[in-house]
Amino acid sequence: MALAGPGVAPCRRRNKKTGKAGGWNSVVEADVRDDIEDELLAEEFAEIDAVLARSSKILSGADVPGRRDRPEPQNGLIYDLDWNKEERLAEWQAVIAGTSDQPIVLRGAILLKAWSYNIEVLQLAAWLGPLLIAALLRQEGLAANHLACRHLGAKNIPRERRRAHNRSDRLLASLDAIHDAALVGLKEHDRLLMAKSQMERNSATAAPAPNCPTWSNSCCRGHLSREA
Repeated sequence: MALAGPGVAPCRRRNKKTGKAGGWNSVVEADVRDDIEDELLAEEFAEIDAVLARSSKILSGADVPGRRDRPEPQNGLIYDLDWNKEERLAEWQAVIAGTSDQPIVLRGAILLKAWSYNIEVLQLAAWLGPLLIAALLRQEGLAANHLACRHLGAKNIPRERRRAHNRSDRLLASLDAIHDAALVGLKEHDRLLMAKSQMERNSATAAPAPNCPTWSNSCCRGHLSREA
């Protein structure tokens, strides 16, 4: 570090004041910079060679193991480095097993609050909990043909209720959110049915297009009758 840029900066400043050239410092700095650039180029060329070798093996039909991305170190300013994700996930799975005898809607509310409030499985992925609960509702047959979007109902519930200190109030807020989400889904279903019916009525009363099969069939029948 003493020979890097910050280390020789005071020497450059003194040379500027005295008007001296400072040639030795410039030569050393240039050599260090060249060595760093050579190391970076060598690493990049090594990565390129590895990619080319892997591509050649794949094209030749050889078995190539899948890539394993190296986990990036987490930033201590954003993440809690002591956060044990595996332990928290195992605790949440224990809640899943312990609520198997509960009604499915109540079970979903309990699991959701355990995910985002009691256990907090993931630090910055609280949004994943409602998706997992929606998958559970579909798995248990409550929403067999779709994933219930709880977010549509949760936005109608005040935050004071969703984050209440009393556990019973939080569960009631979750149940109300599921209820509101179901109502929103029914309204959207009715809206789509009305739009479909309107399109069918408009297509039945409108004049057929020239490339419509019905129009072409009628033209063919008329042409054949004139020839007869």
